[in-house]
Amino acid sequence: MAQLVEIRGLRKAFGSQTVLDGVDLALEEGTILGLMGPSGCGKTTVLRIIAGLTVPDGGSVSVFGQNLLDEEASRSQGALRRQMGVVFQGGALFDSLTVAENIAFPLRYCLGMTEAGAIAAQVRLALEEVDLAGVEDRYPSELSGGMRKRAAIARALVYRPRLVLLDEPTTGLDPETARHIDRLIFSLARQMGLSVLLVTHDLTSAFGISDRIALLDEGRVAWCGLPSQWERADHPTVRRFARGQLPIREGVRHPE
Repeated sequence: MAQLVEIRGLRKAFGSQTVLDGVDLALEEGTILGLMGPSGCGKTTVLRIIAGLTVPDGGSVSVFGQNLLDEEASRSQGALRRQMGVVFQGGALFDSLTVAENIAFPLRYCLGMTEAGAIAAQVRLALEEVDLAGVEDRYPSELSGGMRKRAAIARALVYRPRLVLLDEPTTGLDPETARHIDRLIFSLARQMGLSVLLVTHDLTSAFGISDRIALLDEGRVAWCGLPSQWERADHPTVRRFARGQLPIREGVRHPE
């Protein structure tokens, strides 16, 4: 299976603090990779580098076969980003815009669409896909936490990217709503043939929908493998991260 994202020797420091110290990671096309690790280990930094929002200090990041750090790739960042959808932690919806205006934002300002009817049709379809039909005229403050997450997912998918980057999509949600978001992500990824990088500290979420799991610690990937291999992993970082309990096998892929 082709690798849609390939990271080699990725390094990043903020001042005197080294966050990434030689990260090697790969995401195969059409799969979901769960990137886990303790708070502050650099998970979100990896996501932001792939999205082109943070510049690394070294290493290589290949997306869609192009090294993002090459001069030639830097000139085509716009085209590359149009193949990526990003869901930030908290959703990052614009409070002053309605739900429909939020979802239309990338269509207008990333794709340059101007025809109101075509934009409205794509917005309606995106909302239907995340079970939010009928909330077009509401503002983010009028939505529940789970609804805001779904609206953010709709905005990330409205222009049909190949790659979706999710930063802690279940953070702040109650368990039932979190599992609903998991099922939605898994279903949409399979229906649309998406490749997904799922940054999370939620073991239930990661093991419920990921095809592969990577554990980031002390600036490097400490372990990477199939969810089924986790319980047999004889690695101190795995044991430390999951101390006290094994991942809960429930939800989408491992229903009770």
